Amino acid sequence: MARRDLAESTETLNDVGSIHTLWTKNAVEKYILRSGNEGKEVEQRA
Repeated sequence: MARRDLAESTETLNDVGSIHTLWTKNAVEKYILRSGNEGKEVEQRA
């Protein structure tokens, strides 16, 4: 019984972990894209 509960808890933690990882990756990619676009605009103005 306890072993099954532990397995379910671990699965839930893994799901939360992957959601968090995906969210972080998306946020970082958006930030990089934004920074990259700002960089291009600055270069064009110069």
